Amino acid sequence: MKNKKQEAWQVDTHGKNFTDKNKGDLKQYTVDNTSYDGVVVPMIIFISDDGFTQYHVGTLDDHDATKETMSKNQQRYLKELLQDILTIYEQHNDKNKVYFN
Repeated sequence: MKNKKQEAWQVDTHGKNFTDKNKGDLKQYTVDNTSYDGVVVPMIIFISDDGFTQYHVGTLDDHDATKETMSKNQQRYLKELLQDILTIYEQHNDKNKVYFN
């Protein structure tokens, strides 16, 4: 997703700097803003300045990361899904921009 001029942050939920408070805050955010009741990884959340969210959790419905690596076709499909989510997010932001003359 090159050249999208978006900011991104990565959270290592297993890192020593990830506190119980961080976990609680992330879990609460997830419960409030997605259809999931906890922290699932991988999880990608797009959040606009006005609070609009788009998210994707896990890899693909037909992929079990504990048993297999993703095939090239699965990787391509996941990339397309994420690009579609980013497009919806960007379209939301574009229609909410205020332009001044």
